[in-house]
Amino acid sequence: MLLRDWGMKSGFKRLGNFIRIVDNRNINGDITLLRGVSTTKQLINSVANMSGVSITNYKIVNKNQFVYVSDTSRRGDKIALAFNNSDACIVSSIYTVFEVTNTDKLLPEYLFIWFNRSEFDRYARFNSWGSARETFDWEEMCNIMLPIPPVEVQKKYVALYKAILNNQKSYEESLDDLQLICDGYLENLIKTETYKTLGDYIQQVDERNNDLSINNLLGISVNKIFILTKSNKEKLNLSNYKIVRPRQFGYVTVTSRNGEKISIAILDGEPGLVSSTYLVFEVINENKLLPEYLFLWFKR
Repeated sequence: MLLRDWGMKSGFKRLGNFIRIVDNRNINGDITLLRGVSTTKQLINSVANMSGVSITNYKIVNKNQFVYVSDTSRRGDKIALAFNNSDACIVSSIYTVFEVTNTDKLLPEYLFIWFNRSEFDRYARFNSWGSARETFDWEEMCNIMLPIPPVEVQKKYVALYKAILNNQKSYEESLDDLQLICDGYLENLIKTETYKTLGDYIQQVDERNNDLSINNLLGISVNKIFILTKSNKEKLNLSNYKIVRPRQFGYVTVTSRNGEKISIAILDGEPGLVSSTYLVFEVINENKLLPEYLFLWFKR
């Protein structure tokens, strides 16, 4: 039985009936592992300078407890929330720590699956309130409605979810191994081949969307991929946007806001549009230089 089918047949239940706030402080200073909370739903190492700072007022997050940041105004479309499945740690006193009241009725791991769904992030952002600073408060958290099947059913979904994550991890590790092989091959080429100027093999492309035939608006991330833009296309004049076609490259010349990476990507899909401030270019002769081979260098 699918989760959505269970919800339709059994009815949704209010989350607030199954969770409670926990406010245990690190009074004795016994716990020194300070963590932050990311929008990727993980506990992360804190970068705060704790020199001379007392940690006695920090909140303790024990194993199988949750923690979230109610302030949602500076985190885009996601909410910072995490589940602690490891040793106890401490977090800022402004964070909200909570736990499941009865694990015979609701498994924390099952609840965390729901928190990882994009629908939860959308719900949290939609139900965040405030003028200068929007917050997703505890009452709104408690008002979440979700299907809660018997624990035995929950266990099956948790096992399936963990199996999927493990498969994904194995796949990513395989990709990492392949990347190492490619990097090793490229390093060998650096030592054995004659250097050539890239400009002799590429040319800039400036094709505009004059006839408005394309409305696939794209951005470019520092992860070297084209991404769907969040801009409202109805309010934009798309005729001046640049067209990028399959196996062409696009990159953002401005690097001051991208940290240590540059936003560049090769298009593997249907034609799209990018900002007129971006540069689009292509390989002149694919019999001499493959675009995909060039992209391997850009990804290093």
